[in-house]
Amino acid sequence: MKLEEMLGFVAGVFLAPAAAAGSALRRGRVFHPDGVVCRATVTPVSAVGGTAELGARLAGPALVRLSSGLWRGETPRTPDLLGAAIRFRRDPSVSAEPGPDDQDMLFATVSHIPLLGIALLTTMVQTFLWDDYYAVGLFEAGDLGLTKWRLASPRIPPGTSGRIESLDRAIANGLAVFDLQVRRAHIGSMYESVARVELEERVNVDQEALQFSPFRNGREIVPRGFVNAARIAPYAASQAVRPPRP
Repeated sequence: MKLEEMLGFVAGVFLAPAAAAGSALRRGRVFHPDGVVCRATVTPVSAVGGTAELGARLAGPALVRLSSGLWRGETPRTPDLLGAAIRFRRDPSVSAEPGPDDQDMLFATVSHIPLLGIALLTTMVQTFLWDDYYAVGLFEAGDLGLTKWRLASPRIPPGTSGRIESLDRAIANGLAVFDLQVRRAHIGSMYESVARVELEERVNVDQEALQFSPFRNGREIVPRGFVNAARIAPYAASQAVRPPRP
């Protein structure tokens, strides 16, 4: 573990009691408490280079959880962020239990932590299909080295119905398709498409049992750096005190 990651881990240890207390009081996730889960298919789009290899590595069935960041319930409220968590799977069945080589990636509608305040005020919370989602922190990804990841939305504006109804309609019309993108983590690099993530249907699954973690890296996309190291202890503490739902 590098020095910055050691410092991040220590910072996370200090944050862990607050994460545990928040989960205990809320009887669930501190952030992204309520959401919907969709079955999805991941299809590579790049033909050459490191992005092609990543696309092939992530291809197949997936589960995608879309959620509000702060508030409970289905009614959108502001200020807020939206979240998108993806579990890349081999097994096409709908299950909260992870497989041995599953990969989790967690995204939110904020590109950098210093921009959190702006993102809370500017995220269009009335739909899951307008804002882009970013994986905060760095990830080591094969020949590309350290990378940043983005889940580009299909830019479908909110309708007059609720966001769940709008999501269902977009899925039925084949429009709920995200563009998974990656770029090298250095100044001037550009995002490149890796794969299409197409939502196919909304599914029922025990969302408390469906515990996503950026450290579940069965496809060898590995979290690195201070920010990701700081998540280790708070994630473990939060999940340890969350009660199972009946």
